[in-house]
Amino acid sequence: MKVVIFGAGKVGRGFLADLFSRAKWDITLVEVTPSTLDLLNNEGEWNLIRLKDEPEIITINATTIIDGNDQKAVDLAIQSADLLCTAIGGSHLENWAISAFKPLMQRVERGKIDIIFAENHAQPAELVRNTLQKQLSQLSDKQAEEKLFANLGLAQAQILRSCIEPSAEQITEYGKLTLRVQDHDILPLDADALTSPELLKGVPGLRPTHNFSLELTRKVFTYNAINAVVSYLGSIRKYDFLADAANDEEIALIAKASGLEASNALISSFGFVRDEQIAWAQRALVKYQDRRIVDPIDRQCRDPIRKLGVNDRLLGPILLAIKLGLPCANLAIGMAAALAYEPSEEEKKLDPTYAALSEMRQGSNSKIVATLCPNVSDVTKKALENVLAEGQKSLALFRWVQEAMAGVSS
Repeated sequence: MKVVIFGAGKVGRGFLADLFSRAKWDITLVEVTPSTLDLLNNEGEWNLIRLKDEPEIITINATTIIDGNDQKAVDLAIQSADLLCTAIGGSHLENWAISAFKPLMQRVERGKIDIIFAENHAQPAELVRNTLQKQLSQLSDKQAEEKLFANLGLAQAQILRSCIEPSAEQITEYGKLTLRVQDHDILPLDADALTSPELLKGVPGLRPTHNFSLELTRKVFTYNAINAVVSYLGSIRKYDFLADAANDEEIALIAKASGLEASNALISSFGFVRDEQIAWAQRALVKYQDRRIVDPIDRQCRDPIRKLGVNDRLLGPILLAIKLGLPCANLAIGMAAALAYEPSEEEKKLDPTYAALSEMRQGSNSKIVATLCPNVSDVTKKALENVLAEGQKSLALFRWVQEAMAGVSS
């Protein structure tokens, strides 16, 4: 079997290539970054450091390395593939779909094929489908459209493994392409979108899941919610790394309570099994407390406007809790901390959304809520204003404790 993986970054070579290598598939990597291409071509293989009590070194080889700018080579790779995967970043998907359209049309002539999207994007499969449909509309061929989508599966995946850069010492010992990866193999993906699910049965870790949109909601409202609470509170306490913040006793208590609030809302609304959902939340916090996963706080806090989206990690579970009449006081602390996010001057230059956040928080809570949630009812807006106000009061106490501790330590 042959898989073509677009993107040889952290997820591409740190997760996808690992899974397919274990299944003994032929792996083709497609990459556009010159420095990464040079390293792949020169070294031919790379190492993963699996973060266990006794770290495990895994060596992976790609059968073929392709320059993503070589369209002819890319087209031939798509036409000969049994499976395609992307890990290129959501902002690149539209252009990727445009360039992949013609070879995909040729590929489905010989049978069905699936694409797995391992992307940090809310709806990558829908984005690619819409882009392909625009390309089809230029052909004015209804049969071509029917044939493409009858034989092409577009399946979103859920990335739960952390892949991080190596230390300087590890680069010296294992090479520049080395990555540190979390000891986690499971890659859930949309089972209902697959055209050839039987093809994936021999790949360890791939877990096709039905009703996948609900699983995505659970992940965002649990893992991402706890991450946001830890990250934005950790930023206030000037922690550099996520694990340091997650091991702060007070932050950990707020994060744990936030996970419980989100879990209660998810259980009440969607019928998740309580023990299973609570275990989800517990695993999330344990993951973030793992000091072997060296993840900068700044990276987690970037793009606060998106992370304050109405269906995202903080407002999503808060609005669900408000709808159900359930508590969300700790999630509200996280929301207040996100609104108060104040990165370094250097980080502000890396995050173009910070200016919008800074401007928005100059207004009243009613204006903030109206900006973030323009389409919710007035009753819900008022309830959210009250929740946010309580969260801001608790955050002020959190800051006071920090200042008091700093005074004692000095």
